[in-house]
Amino acid sequence: MALWGGQGGKKSLCRIKAQVLMESAGKINRYGKRFLPGALFLFLSFVLITPSHASEKIRIAVVMSASIKPYKESLAGFYDELNSLGINYETREFLVGNGGSNDYISDRISKYAPLFIHTVGSKATKFVKKNIDETPVIFSMVLNPVASGFVGSMRSPGGNISGASMDIPYRQQFKIIRGMLPGAKTIGIIYSEAETGLVVADAEKIASQFGFKFLRAEVKSPADLYRALKKLVGNIDFLWSVADGNVFTRETTREILIATLRERIPFMGLSPAFVRAGALAALESSPHDMGREAAKLMKQVIDGKDPADIPVAPANDIKLYLNSNTIEVIGIKVPKDVYDAAVIINP
Repeated sequence: MALWGGQGGKKSLCRIKAQVLMESAGKINRYGKRFLPGALFLFLSFVLITPSHASEKIRIAVVMSASIKPYKESLAGFYDELNSLGINYETREFLVGNGGSNDYISDRISKYAPLFIHTVGSKATKFVKKNIDETPVIFSMVLNPVASGFVGSMRSPGGNISGASMDIPYRQQFKIIRGMLPGAKTIGIIYSEAETGLVVADAEKIASQFGFKFLRAEVKSPADLYRALKKLVGNIDFLWSVADGNVFTRETTREILIATLRERIPFMGLSPAFVRAGALAALESSPHDMGREAAKLMKQVIDGKDPADIPVAPANDIKLYLNSNTIEVIGIKVPKDVYDAAVIINP
């Protein structure tokens, strides 16, 4: 389905300007009975080549995966940044439902006729990617946008979409791990080739630059977890994680936490929630900051840049979370400078 919009923001803005002028001309013709065709042509030509989006309200459809706190924080950041950039906009928010058909959402978005779309979360981005192939899209709160099929690459997204990723750059992750565990040599990773194989391959190359080697344990479903853990226990200095639905469920996460505590393996979870549950560490970027980054990218599209040529923005404003009890249980010593800079969780 192609919504009203073009290959980029500039073309879309031209369309709305043309429509506004034609509607104005119609009113003058009906009531004033005077509007010279030549004057209309010259005026229309002037407006279409003049970047005047600041004087018009730009319609942005916001499509959300869920109404949860992190997504709301990200959206608040998006609005804050649009306001600070001086963009005159209006929005209408749409929530992608759980299960069933969401065709009615496509119809509602189509009737709203947005010039641009902002998606919050992977589910919303997947929905828009599937159903809307022309209107420019900027996402936020998305993990692994390349592996998820949303963009062709982080540097050159292609298509009609770019955005702000939740992914913390691997270089920064392994730099933090090296600072936290100076003596670590082998990093274990449980993953599924189908979902995160490309992610793990890219991460392994960068990890080697920090003196780490990977020991992989591939699974095809959560049922393979026990075998994967058995392969890693006793052979790794650290367990690293990637967001993989074939690895992490509520049950498997519990088993991983129990195993790493029992075997005294430092484990970096996917979020601070993992740290509260017993993982040693986790990294998190600010959802509000992510929304602001998405708004900066949206500004580029509004100014006429093609999303296909806008690199995906990685996460920044990153915080390290540490569990003080786990540090004692697994018997490691975190360097003071790393500990002091971290957010300490005391369950």
